[in-house]
Amino acid sequence: SQGGQSQPLTLKRGVVPDAVLDIPNSVNSKLLGKWQGSVAISTQTTISIVFRFEKNANNDFVGYLDSPDQGMTGARMSAGSYSEGNIILKSAGLSLEATGKIEGDRLVGEIVQRGKSMVMDMEKMGSP
Repeated sequence: SQGGQSQPLTLKRGVVPDAVLDIPNSVNSKLLGKWQGSVAISTQTTISIVFRFEKNANNDFVGYLDSPDQGMTGARMSAGSYSEGNIILKSAGLSLEATGKIEGDRLVGEIVQRGKSMVMDMEKMGSP
């Protein structure tokens, strides 16, 4: 139950593999590392978020989202793609989609979560 709404839940024991993000090498090499920014979740509340892009043990390009202010780390990106200069990232578990462009050391665009649109302005913090 969350926010007064009940949802069915089925759990299965095991390891969930990382989703491989379908982003060309020429772009994912620019994304590798941490990107930090903040989003306004209400008119009075802003939270920090971090996108982490890594190569896993199989050398696949994968991504995670952290929200330090909420104590959340490692939410997996469930999909990623690249089209017409736009990077599109999805996290099914968070009902989130981010769309943006790399502009130097910034990733700028929009995050939509559960129908709410927020400005995305992330700054690259370093390499993995």
